[in-house]
Amino acid sequence: MIRSLAEDISLTPTPREEIIEGVLREGGKMLIAGPFLDKRAILLMLMELTVSIAEGERWLGFPCHKSRVLYINLELDRASCINSLNHIYDARQIPLKNPDNIHLWHLRGNAAPIEKLAPEIVRILTLPTNEFGGFSAQRALPTK
Repeated sequence: MIRSLAEDISLTPTPREEIIEGVLREGGKMLIAGPFLDKRAILLMLMELTVSIAEGERWLGFPCHKSRVLYINLELDRASCINSLNHIYDARQIPLKNPDNIHLWHLRGNAAPIEKLAPEIVRILTLPTNEFGGFSAQRALPTK
């Protein structure tokens, strides 16, 4: 629908809560990519983002608001994923105060066609806030 600016201004909704200040709002989308970033670097950045949001710490200098996170682990075996998260906590000297804010879904070694995974992902992402924390896609799918 085409509207004039005057009409749109009168209908302006309240902005959603910021998850990463100045970068990402609840329900928003974000892509991490770069010509010099290999798969491992991107993986570690997403794991650091997971920890930062779960604990309400800074990520790459940006303040994050504490929230629950669903981390869909497609790359690492379960032990390596958990060890990597522990190393991130240790390296950043962040106390593990909110482990219940991080939910891990390990899919490595549990191959399934996307047609079978998609309904479960949609179900998780659309659960009411009071039921499962109101997840949205990869904060590293977080919301509050």
